[in-house]
Parts: sequence; C-alpha cells; structure tokens
Amino acid sequence: MRTVVPRGLARRGFTLLETILALLIFSVAVVTLVGAINGMGNASVEARRTREVQAQLETMVLEITRRPPQEIVAGQRSYDKTSNVGGVEYKIAMAAMDMTNQDGQPVQGIYSVKADARWTDAGHKEMLLVESMVFPPFFYNAPR
Repeated sequence: MRTVVPRGLARRGFTLLETILALLIFSVAVVTLVGAINGMGNASVEARRTREVQAQLETMVLEITRRPPQEIVAGQRSYDKTSNVGGVEYKIAMAAMDMTNQDGQPVQGIYSVKADARWTDAGHKEMLLVESMVFPPFFYNAPR
C-alpha cells in the first residue's frame, strides 16, 4: 500500500546535497577570512620590528654624533663598530670627510656617519640605512 503525502509536505527539509554545499561555502569563507587576518597580523609584526630597528639606528647615530668615540677625537680618520642585538646586526661607521669651503680652503673636523641594520624576517633579508654628517667641535666646544 502506498502512502499519500499531501503536496505541501513533500519538501519540508534540506537534502544532503544542499547541506554539504552550504557547509562547503561556509568553510571556504572561514578559511579566506582566517588567511586575511593572519596576513594582517604578520604585517603588523613586521612593521613593529622595522620601527624598533629604525629607533635603534637613530639612537646609535645620535649617540655617536653627540659623543663620538675617543679614536675620532684623538685624530684618527675613521671608526667602525659592529654589534648584534636581538638577531639584528648593527654596523656604524664614522669617517672624516675631505671638504673645502668656497675659497678652496680645507674644512677640518666634518665626519660622515653611516649606520645600517641587517636582519632576516620571515625568510626575507631586510636592511635599513641611516646616514648623517657631524661636526664634533660644534658639540664639544659649546659652553655647558
């Protein structure tokens, strides 16, 4: 004997295929969203690391321009120092510059300062460079 189902009650629920397709679409959306959030997090970490390295470089340049090493003050023409802090290799170099004024007279005591940092971030080699010039007598002969 056959059971007769009224027309309105024949399709009340979801079929298995509809449920699987809905779950598939939802899963793809979630995976895409998680990937985007992960990418933003990685970018934020890299930006913070770069800001920290940049601040350290600026501090190193400021220190050496305000208080150069005794080797420079003693009359040597250059100074190099390399250090490794937190996986970042910092190198700072200070060298005398050969400059002349408008009359062709040599100007003594002006130094070029270069500081660079090198590190590896997420498998990529990164580098920052800071350059400046300094005239140490400007800072040392001033009354305190």
